[in-house]
Amino acid sequence: MATPHRPASPCLSRLRAIISRMDRLNIVIKEKLAHLKNETHELRRVEGQLTEVELFEQNRQIQTEREQLAAAMKVFHDMLDQFGYVLDFYEEEV
Repeated sequence: MATPHRPASPCLSRLRAIISRMDRLNIVIKEKLAHLKNETHELRRVEGQLTEVELFEQNRQIQTEREQLAAAMKVFHDMLDQFGYVLDFYEEEV
């Protein structure tokens, strides 16, 4: 004899609905985590680029300062040479 099919109890139906919602929520959470992981990776990449840009800027500034120092040293050297010529001239006169 076949037993008649009993309708699902309200508790069982509610439990299935909760499980279904939890599954959907789990999917959303996994998607959000994947998105955050991608964002974190992108931020690290950009941070690395900024660091490279900052390093390049510092190197450029150092190079500019070296060039300015070299120019000042050349002027100073030229002044010393001129001073030496003047001293030589006065020594010859005396």
